[in-house]
Formats: sequence, C-alpha cells, structure tokens
Amino acid sequence: MICCSSISLLLPLRIQLFSWLYFLPLYSIFFGIHVAFVSGECLICREDQMSLLLQLKNTLKFNAAASSNLVSWNPSTDCCSWRGLTWDATGHIPIEISLLTRLVTIDFSTLYYIPGAPTLKLENPNLTTLVQNLNELRELHLNGVNISAEGKDWCQALSSSVSKLQVLSLSNSFLSGPIDSSLKKLQSLTRIHLDNNNFSAPVPHLFANFSNLIHLQLSSCGLYGTFPEKIFQLRTLKILDLSNNKVLEGSLPEFPLNGSLETLVLSDTEFSGEVPNSIGNLKRLTGIELARCNFSGSIPKAMTDLTQLVNLDFSHNNFSGPIPSFSFSRNLTQINVSHNYLAGQIPSSHWDGLVSLVTLDLSGNGFTGQIPSSLGQLRQLESLDLSLNKLSGEIPTQLTTLSSLSFLNLSFNQLVGSIPKGGKFLRFSENSFVGNRGLCGSPLNASCEDATPPTSEEIQWKYIAPELGFVTGLGIVYWPLLLCKRWRKCYYKHVDGILSRILHNQDQGRQSCGRRAHRIRRRRM
Repeated sequence: MICCSSISLLLPLRIQLFSWLYFLPLYSIFFGIHVAFVSGECLICREDQMSLLLQLKNTLKFNAAASSNLVSWNPSTDCCSWRGLTWDATGHIPIEISLLTRLVTIDFSTLYYIPGAPTLKLENPNLTTLVQNLNELRELHLNGVNISAEGKDWCQALSSSVSKLQVLSLSNSFLSGPIDSSLKKLQSLTRIHLDNNNFSAPVPHLFANFSNLIHLQLSSCGLYGTFPEKIFQLRTLKILDLSNNKVLEGSLPEFPLNGSLETLVLSDTEFSGEVPNSIGNLKRLTGIELARCNFSGSIPKAMTDLTQLVNLDFSHNNFSGPIPSFSFSRNLTQINVSHNYLAGQIPSSHWDGLVSLVTLDLSGNGFTGQIPSSLGQLRQLESLDLSLNKLSGEIPTQLTTLSSLSFLNLSFNQLVGSIPKGGKFLRFSENSFVGNRGLCGSPLNASCEDATPPTSEEIQWKYIAPELGFVTGLGIVYWPLLLCKRWRKCYYKHVDGILSRILHNQDQGRQSCGRRAHRIRRRRM
C-alpha cells in the first residue's frame, strides 16, 4: 500500500485513482493512503506504477516545506526509494483509509469492471470501521467489493457515520436484506446502486422519502411483493431500474405533468396492467423497457408525445390493438414490440423521419396488409424482423436499398411474388423467407417460372371434391323426376309395384302363421 506521512491537505481529497492503484497486472499489488509512515519493501518499480503514483501526487495539495515524503516522489528516481510507501498483496482494503477524515469520495469499483481482477474484501476493516470517521464523505463506490453484511448491519453502519452521503454504490457486494429502515436517515442521497445483491425482501417504502433521489438501481436483487407506486412519482427521479426481479409485482401509476423520469426498466418482472395515457407526460423519457412482463391493453397513442425516446422494448407481453406512430421520436434507435397480440396494418406514415432507427422488431403479432415501402427510407436500419405475422403482398423493392441491413426475417407470413434481388438481399439465406407459400426465387428453391402463387381465396379441392360428387350423384337421380312428368309417373308406378309386392308377401306370411297356430291349438285340445 502507499503510505503518506505528514501530508497537510488544504482541500478535500478525492481518491478515485485508488481503483486503478489497486490493480497491478504483474504482482497484484494493492495501494491505499494513510497518515502514518510505514516502511516496506519494493522489488521492482514498474513504469505504469510510477505514473499512477505521480498522478495521485498531482491531485493533492500539500505544503512542500512541511512534507518529507511527497517531495521525494520524483520521476527521475526509482519509486522503490520514495518515502512513505509500503506494499501489500493481501487483497484487503487498508484500514488506514478510515483515518482520512476529510475524504469526499472513495471509489474501489474500477476493479469490478476489469476481467480477471481479484475481488477486494472488506473484512478488516469491515464497513462500520471503514466509514466511522468519514463524516465528510459524499460518494462511496464499492461495486464488486466483498462486504458480506446483513441488511441491518450495513444500513446502520452508513446511516450512523456518513450523513452527508450523496452517492451510494454497492453493486454486487454480497449484501443481504432486508433493507433496514435506518437508511432513511441519509436524506442527501441522490444515487442508490444496489443491484446484483441478494436481498430476498420487499422493496421498502422508505425510498419514496428521498426527496433528492435521481437514480435508483435495484435490478437482480431477489425483490418480491408489490412495488410502492409513490417511488414512481418522485419528482426528481430520472432513472429507475427494477429489472430481473422475477416475482416483483406492480403496475404503472398515473404520471404527473412534466415528470423527470428519463429511463424506466422493468423487464423480467411480474408488473402488469395497462400503460396509462399519462406516459405522455414524461417528456424527457429516453428509454423504456417492459420486456417479458404481463402488461396488457393497447399501447397508448400518447407514446407519440415522447419525442426524446431512444429505446423502446415492449416485447413478450399481452399488448393488443394497432401499433401507434413513432414518427415524432426522431432519436429512436430501437423499437421492439415482438410477441404480443398487436393487429391491423402497419401504416406507412408511422416510420417517417426515423433516420436513426437501427432495430425494428414487430415479429410474433397479427399484423396484416402489405409491408410498407417507407421502411426503405430507414437508412440506418441494421435489423428488421417481421416474421410470424399475416402480412401479404409482395416484398417492397425499396428494402434492397438498406445498405446497413445485416439481419432480415420475413418468414411465416403470406407474402407472394419474386424475392427482390440486389443490395444486402443477396446475402440473406432461405431462413429469412421460409413459410411464405407464394414467394419464389433465390434463395428459395421455388422457381418463379413454375410458381402459381396461391391466394387467400384459393379453393381447397381436396375438401370440396367429395361434396361435389355427392351432390352430383343426387342430382342425376332427382333432377329427371322433377323436370320430366312421364319419368315421374313411371318412377312412382315402379315404386308402387315394389311396395305392393312387399305388403302382399307380409299379408301371406301373417295368414300362414295364423293357420299354423290354429292347428297347434286343436292338437292340444
């Protein structure tokens, strides 16, 4: 670790560089700052290590006349000879950091984002010891640091020591729940990142009391129960991410006018109900992801008011009705409404002006009519999926002008005609077009010269032929009787003769039976 004695700090110290100093590729050497001199041993002074140390020195303001250590940090000398340095490869956060009472920011999170970097542990000191003297702390970033604390312990450790904290970032820090009510004492919090922990608890209502809250990140936390609607209505809230809490329930409330929400992510939860028309009040909304939930009803027309929208994902829900226009959302890059129950035609005017659109996925619905030729104006489009619908007509040739298109899926519709040639269409496989009985041409095996495209009114002769034969047979028998009087008389005379013979035979049979019975009675007498 780096140890600096007799440092006179004139301004609060920001130590975001510590996250870089904690990772040295060759020896996994870890650094920290404290105020007592500790001697140590240095085997090799790497150039990148020296550079980081000099960067750290430049962020500090100190009295050169009073300092005996930092003045020795000179690029012309070996950093192993610099005073105030020692080295520790245990992977623990040094306890001496807790003595820096004027710290404003602690950030050990960068290691979390470096593949193969070792996991830091907060054991000695634990979280309580680390922050107990840091009364001026404004930001605490310990993403990926192994804290391993229960809800009551880590919440009370923070609420009792860092009352001025504004940013709390403890993602993937092996925390457990439930989140303790003592956390509500930190009324200055603006950003809370607690994702990828295992709270296994309901979302506490206390989050609705943070009047300055801007960003709330609670994804993949094992949350359950019903999400408090009042949190949605925080007037300062810009980002809310509750994704991947598989059993968390809730519904969208009525949103206030001029709401500040910019990003809403509820994917992979049990949120349900309808999207309210008041969604149009969120004029600053840039991203909304409701994938794999249980939303139903129609997609509100008020979506057209979201002019700042960049990303929309409503896939795998139960939405029904027509698709609204997005032509006023000129910044859109992704639209995904796949696997719902949307129906009706795809209006050509809905896509005007979407010059930034990269992904369009309308698959797995019930859209009918023709593919709008206006899709050929989406010059940045890279992925187009219209599969598993009921689209008919020919494929617009305008789609061949999409020079950025790398994925196309028009399979399992009712398309007819020749597959357009040219542009990126030459690269698509038959999987992009299968399931359309009326399509022909490369890459399908069906030749357009022999193709007789079926229509929706095509007669299914294999079902009709037996019925026609039966009706024709009856007609051959009955039509002559109805139209020819002489034939009719002959027919009736013939039928009468047959019936007379049958009845005569029955009468003779009865008489014979009667005589036989009379003889039997006489014998018995």
